[in-house]
Amino acid sequence: MFELPDLYPLYKQYMRWFSYPPTRWYFLISCGFLALGVYWFGYAKSQGYTIKGFIKYLFPKSIYTHASTKLDLKYALSFPIIGGLLFKPALGFATATATYQYGYKGLEYIFGAQAFAMPESGWTLTAMIVLFTIVSAMAADFCLFLQHYLMHKVKFLWEFHKVHHSAEVLTPLVDYRVHPIEILTFASTKGIGIGAAQALFNYMAGAPIHIYNILGLNALLFISYIFGHALRHSHVWLSYGTILNHIFISPAQHQIHHSVAEKHWDKNMGSMFALWDWAFGTLYVPKEKEELVYGIPPEDQKEFRSLGNLYLQPFRNNTHSKFKLAIVLLLLGYFLYFAIENLVQMIL
Repeated sequence: MFELPDLYPLYKQYMRWFSYPPTRWYFLISCGFLALGVYWFGYAKSQGYTIKGFIKYLFPKSIYTHASTKLDLKYALSFPIIGGLLFKPALGFATATATYQYGYKGLEYIFGAQAFAMPESGWTLTAMIVLFTIVSAMAADFCLFLQHYLMHKVKFLWEFHKVHHSAEVLTPLVDYRVHPIEILTFASTKGIGIGAAQALFNYMAGAPIHIYNILGLNALLFISYIFGHALRHSHVWLSYGTILNHIFISPAQHQIHHSVAEKHWDKNMGSMFALWDWAFGTLYVPKEKEELVYGIPPEDQKEFRSLGNLYLQPFRNNTHSKFKLAIVLLLLGYFLYFAIENLVQMIL
């Protein structure tokens, strides 16, 4: 069993994963080039190719001056940016640490004290690091899929997730249109996947093992961001094609996920991989570009058109579930305390 200092790699990984890396300049530039490709080979064929035309295509006035976008900006500045930078990494680290510690102890209880020794070099070490990089990304992504799935299927949780789906147009600001309760459950869920993978591979290797990273991010996550992650909440229709859309979630598939059309409800709930949707029967692969209307049904939409309601309406809609809400808040409070306690120990 490793002590807290051995968890520094886990801590650093979480700080990087939860600083919202898709907004890093190189990812935004890559998305700009992808959008240029969509414009060049699609939209501009009928409109003509001009720089002014591309800028208008990339930042359409009807979307960026929409009341929903203005509300997104107010909301992003009010809590989600601060919460995402502070509470989400701390809570994610707490959950990952707890999962790691109990997971490692569980492996020792079942299989006995760890008796392997990780080689210092060679193909065995390389293969183990590559495998760990893949498994870590997939474990975190699968846990995020399950969290998202439950957010749609459990009415109590759906009331909080409605905040995100109430966006009537899609811009990158919609990434921040997430209720604080969901922000914290998101971090906790991802932590379970990362902590479990870390425990398994540390036990197998006999020493703390690292992932392959690119600029501080899991290599698979980096590739996902490079290929248009920031375009998911946008009007730019980018599909990876039928085959790849069964493996990875494309921006177009996530846009379909936000559609108000009933045939699109509860579809494409994966974050990076489409494999989970494929396995759970929730995958929707478009054959061609579809015209989409975003938001939630009109009777619900009117409840989420003010800053105060984005925070308070989920609680109002859940007045019949006070016990469930109390349990969620108590668990989140415990993990925040656990996070602060561990961070203080690591610093001191």
